[in-house]
Amino acid sequence: MSKSLFLAFIYALAAAFWIFGSDRIVLWLGVGPAALARIQIAKDWVFVAVTALLLYLASRRFEVERDAAGDQANMAASVPWTTWALAVVPVVLVMIVAVLGAVVYLEVIRNLGYDELARIRWLALWIGFVLLFALSAGTAGIFLWWQNARSRFELEHLRGELERANLQHRYEQLAQQSLDVVLLLAEDGAIVEANDRVWNYYGYHPEELKGQHVRVLRAPPCRDAVAHDYRRVASAGGALFEVLHQRRDGATFPVEVSARPLVSREHRYFQSVVRDISERKQAEAALAERERRFRGTFEQAAVGIAHVAPDGRWLRVNDRLCAIFGYPRLELLQKTFQDITHPDDLDKDLHLVNQILSGQIQTYSMEKRYLRKDGAVVWIDLTVSLVRDASGQPEYFISVIDDITSRKLAEQRLARITRFYAALSLTSQTILRNDGTDRLFEEVCRIAVKCGDLKGAWIGLRDPHTQQLRVAAAYGELRGRLASPDSTINPGDAALPYRPAQVVLASGSHWVGNDLFYDSGAEAPDWQILMATAGVRSCAVFPLKRAGAVVGVLNLFASEPEFFDLELTGLLDEMVADVSFALDSFERECQRQQAETALRDSESHYRLLFEAHPVPMWVYDLKTLRFLAVNDAAIDHYGYSRAEFLAMTIADIRPPEDVPGLLESIAEVKEGLVRAEARKHCKKDGRPIDVEIVSHTLDWGGRRAKMIMAHDITAQLRIERELLLAAAVYEQSAEGILISDAENRIISVNRAFTRVTGYSLEDVRGQNPNILASGRHDREFYATMWAELERVGHWQGEIWNRRKNGENYPEWLGLTLLRDAKGRAVNYVGIFNDIGAIRANGSRYGVRSATAPSNRGS
Repeated sequence: MSKSLFLAFIYALAAAFWIFGSDRIVLWLGVGPAALARIQIAKDWVFVAVTALLLYLASRRFEVERDAAGDQANMAASVPWTTWALAVVPVVLVMIVAVLGAVVYLEVIRNLGYDELARIRWLALWIGFVLLFALSAGTAGIFLWWQNARSRFELEHLRGELERANLQHRYEQLAQQSLDVVLLLAEDGAIVEANDRVWNYYGYHPEELKGQHVRVLRAPPCRDAVAHDYRRVASAGGALFEVLHQRRDGATFPVEVSARPLVSREHRYFQSVVRDISERKQAEAALAERERRFRGTFEQAAVGIAHVAPDGRWLRVNDRLCAIFGYPRLELLQKTFQDITHPDDLDKDLHLVNQILSGQIQTYSMEKRYLRKDGAVVWIDLTVSLVRDASGQPEYFISVIDDITSRKLAEQRLARITRFYAALSLTSQTILRNDGTDRLFEEVCRIAVKCGDLKGAWIGLRDPHTQQLRVAAAYGELRGRLASPDSTINPGDAALPYRPAQVVLASGSHWVGNDLFYDSGAEAPDWQILMATAGVRSCAVFPLKRAGAVVGVLNLFASEPEFFDLELTGLLDEMVADVSFALDSFERECQRQQAETALRDSESHYRLLFEAHPVPMWVYDLKTLRFLAVNDAAIDHYGYSRAEFLAMTIADIRPPEDVPGLLESIAEVKEGLVRAEARKHCKKDGRPIDVEIVSHTLDWGGRRAKMIMAHDITAQLRIERELLLAAAVYEQSAEGILISDAENRIISVNRAFTRVTGYSLEDVRGQNPNILASGRHDREFYATMWAELERVGHWQGEIWNRRKNGENYPEWLGLTLLRDAKGRAVNYVGIFNDIGAIRANGSRYGVRSATAPSNRGS
């Protein structure tokens, strides 16, 4: 019998039972027509509900069987009820029948009243009917549920088999077509399936790997990470990772593993696709190496390299470029090349940029100037090319920037040196053509400005009488800023451009200021005015000398900083030396002319000068030692008459014991002016005197003779001996002595001073004696002390002072003020005793100053 016929028979049987049984029971109740109609309606709806539920269970089984046959429905929609339906179906049936019974019971009560016998009879019939109908409906429901459960089990089994078949099919298709290794792994990592590519990758046959753990394919350092990697795959639903695998022969190679979890019949599997990425890694390494080399070439290049946007923004710069411009990288990237290009070069650069953007040229090179962050000008050799994108649109410029500042400066310096060599030559020619200084100085200034491309030059001369500087010549743009020629410049004038000249006049060596912007500072606002209005940045001043003495200065002004380098300064020193030589030549010529004039007058004046000289002088013959001439001072000082002198030799005025030494010194006669040591002479009355001899060898009437000037130093030596004695007493004195100058600056102290105070002369030289103050006396005390010292010239009393180690001590101090003949203060002399040490030894110092009590300030 077919299932459909069986279900139809069951349904017909149940319907007949229901119709026949329920109708008979309703009629047997004996209710009215209205109640009967309501009971019939309720009974019919109950029948509809029960049969609908049974039909639903039956149709679900058909759907399950259909899905199992076609495998087209979704599993969630086609799975029948589970075991909970076994309890739900009877309960639902009982509830439906109970509702019907309640309706019938109410109708019976309403129509028959509360007759106990009738109720019992009805209830008995109702209970029997309900039990019979519920039993029948429940049996049918349970049967249908069992059929559905069995169909569900068969469907799940079938679907599991289909899924495994599909998985196997997909895996086989993927394994056969994949160029990579495909592995199917159990949840514990054991290899379930492997495709044939494992032989090419690892040297294993697929059958050899089945059942082995996947870690056998990994290199030893990576095996411990297997569990972690597949936990990540399970938690994330898939993962891609790179590891190091190992072939059968032990060789290792990098792979990329793409893994995902699979679930089949409540079992978890992992599908892993393994790809050899050795070539990719090599390509990546090669790319990284090329990138490293490019970056190294870009960053370590000896020239500046930059990528510049078409609008001029710096996109990428290397360290060398930052060093050239003096900007940190981040600060430079916030600027454009227009911001730091020298204004004089910007238009030309922009014109070439527009040409390369429009395609008229492919690249360009130029020398241009940039402005460093510190404001300095830097010369660069610029080469620019343009990179375009795939559509031909400008992407960025590649700029190669080489710092050629040193070369440019060298070229400018070479040109400058060449010009000044020409100036040196022209100066020499000018010196030869001129016989006077006025025209020479004008030409020197003009040559220096014209050849050296200077802002100005001027020469100042020192007046030999007033020692003040006056302008002798000037040329150039600064001429109008100078004092007019022959105008006197006072020594106190420090304004531009005279201050360096005053310095050179005082020092005698050249002065160079190669960057007046920094060298002058805030202390010279006049220099700042000169820089701002005339563009002067460098200045050099050279001394003009005559006979070794500085008589003037040559002042040069330039518009460039660092203009006067060492070589140029040396060249200008030579140029000034030539001018100084010319001054010497002019002076010698003047002196020669004056000498010729004076020579004519010298014969008449010589004897007068010799005779009238206040120092004893004579001339003696080097061969005979006889006096040839003596002046009046010698006659007067030695007591001999002129006739007596001329009859004597120089040995006659020397002590007998000095004669041998005299003869030896004469035998070693020296030419020219000779200053000898002190000698002993004897006057006519026999008294010895000390003299200092100055001699000069000369020709005297055809004889080799020597002129002698004898300074009597007898009194001087006596004073020196007295001073030595005073100095010895000064140093050996037991009292501390301090001497200060008119400004009360310490100039000398003795040993006792150092012993008592701890200060050496080097510690206190030039200091005010108030460095010894203890702080125990007030201003009134010192005012009284100085007032008395100024009034009477001396003061004494007890005072507290402080030693070098900070210790205060009492001393008995005597102050004396020394004045010159005009009454002006010359020196202050302080003499003191450490009365603290005296008291410690048990002595008493009997005298105390009324103005300085011993406990004052304590």
